[in-house]
Formats: sequence, C-alpha cells, structure tokens
Amino acid sequence: MPLKEFLKEETCRIVGFIKRDFQIWRSYSINFVLGLFGLVFYILFLFFLSRNITFFSTSTSEYTSRQTVAANTYFAFLLTGASLWPYASISLFGIADAIRKENTSGTIEPLFATPVSLRTYAVSSILWDFFYTTITVIFIVFSGFYIFNVPLTVTAASIPALLLVIVSMAVSLLAFGLMAAGLRLVFKIADPLSFLFGWFNTLITGIYFPTAILPTWAQIISLAHPLTYALSAYRSILLEGALLSNTVVQWDIVHTLAIGLILLPLGYLVFKRCFLKARRDASLRQY
Repeated sequence: MPLKEFLKEETCRIVGFIKRDFQIWRSYSINFVLGLFGLVFYILFLFFLSRNITFFSTSTSEYTSRQTVAANTYFAFLLTGASLWPYASISLFGIADAIRKENTSGTIEPLFATPVSLRTYAVSSILWDFFYTTITVIFIVFSGFYIFNVPLTVTAASIPALLLVIVSMAVSLLAFGLMAAGLRLVFKIADPLSFLFGWFNTLITGIYFPTAILPTWAQIISLAHPLTYALSAYRSILLEGALLSNTVVQWDIVHTLAIGLILLPLGYLVFKRCFLKARRDASLRQY
C-alpha cells in the first residue's frame, strides 16, 4: 500500500476513535461538571496541606515569615506536580482503562476483528483523554495563578517548551502503559496493579515532595524514571521561567526521551504478546 494512502487510512481511524470517545463523553457531560468540583476540593486540599509546614524559631515574627514563604513555595511545588500528573496517569493507565471499557461493553472482539492495528488502537484509545485532560490542567494552573497567587510563568515563549515536556513524558510513560494493558488482557487485574503502580510513581518521582528526601536506593530508582526528569523540566519552566534554550530543561527532555526510546519497544512487545495469548486462549472478552 502506498504511504500516502496508508497515512490517510490511519488518520481516518484515529479521527474515528476521537469522535467516538467525544460522543461518549458528551453523553455523560455531568461527569465533567462533577469532576471540576472534585478538582476544586483537591486544590484546596493541597493548599491547606502546604499551610501545614512549620519552622521552629525563637522569634515569632521570624517564624511567621519563614512559614509563609515556605508554605507558598511548597504549594507551588504541589500544584505543578498535580497539574502534570493527569497527563502521566493517562499514559500509564489509559490503555488498560480503555480495554476495560471495551470488555464491559462487549466490543473488544468486534473491534479487533476490524483492520485496526494494535499500534493504532494503543494511540487512538487515549488521544481524546489527552484533549480532555488539557482542560483540567489549564484549570489547575489558572486557579493557582489567579486565585492562590502562585507565581507561575506561562508565556507564549514557554508554551512550546511545556508542550515538548508533556509529549516526551507521555511517549516515555506509554511503555509502562502498554505493559499494564497487556497484563490487563491476560490476567484481568489492571485495577489493583494500577493502584500499586500509581502510588509507586507518586512516591519516587517527586510529585508531592522532593526526591532528595528519599532514601538512597529510592533516589537511584527515581533517576531511572522518566517522570522524574519531566517534572524537573516542567517545574523549571513554570516556576523559574526557563525556556527551551535552558540547558537543564534540554537535558531533562533528552533524559525523558532516551528512557522512553529504550522502554517503548519492550512495552509494545509485551502488549502484543499478551494480546496474542489472550486471543489464542479466547479470553479477550473476559473481565
């Protein structure tokens, strides 16, 4: 098949998935409203958590001043981590969740009887989630900036850097997402696995606290995780005003992509092998 025709067909399939997921989302739009309310409570939780930071000092005035500065800094740290995690969560768990929905709705076998390839499905099944999550992330960032006066730097010059960080992180973490989806197909245990792996990621990558406070062995694991570098670059851009010309941001992006390029073929191989096993065992529709 000519490349031009192949790309045209693949684009049509991807657009079809996005349209389908949008129609499903529109049918349950109340979930979006409720999700925003939940997000407000989550941001308030992070805000008051940051206010819990205390510093012991002999001077009450010094104590109050240092406490305020530290709380504001920590809230900015929490808010940036919380705004990047939704994208990471989609890459890590989005494909497995999409398979679960196909299972429960009884459409997984008819779907894979069509010419849709595993690669196309893996990418297309989470694209709408990325679009939808962008609304959530914008809400978190703007609420932090306008309501809580967090000194975030979002300019026209910083947007390309932010996009590159998000895309590189999403591609890298997709390797783990493919493995989780493959295990879902074979063992039907994605929910407990997602729970454990989700907390593992939040623990070692620096979403809620700096990795410097972790034990040495955990810091070593952290250095091998792409989300650690993505968070570093993301915070440098939003909190320090760094751009793509910044050396630290460049190296963080390179590290993120390098880990992803190593793990992505392995993740796809695991996903494909698990899919073939589930189809051979006639267990695709089981959940």
